[in-house]
Amino acid sequence: MRGRDVIAGLLALLLTAAIGTVYISGQIDGTLSRHGWIAFGLGVGATVLLAVGLVGLVLFSHRRGYDDDAGHP
Repeated sequence: MRGRDVIAGLLALLLTAAIGTVYISGQIDGTLSRHGWIAFGLGVGATVLLAVGLVGLVLFSHRRGYDDDAGHP
């Protein structure tokens, strides 16, 4: 149940950020072309995937005990 709450919270945060981005871009005089939005979306998606992957590796390492001996000769 806790995992669902975390995922729901993260999705709500992502939705809020997307709505805020669209709102702010509407307030700015400059425009972003379709290709710009595609590049922006790909950049955000790649950043999110990279963050999820790195956090996953940290959790995997912690659960397997690979980092227990770090710093001990």
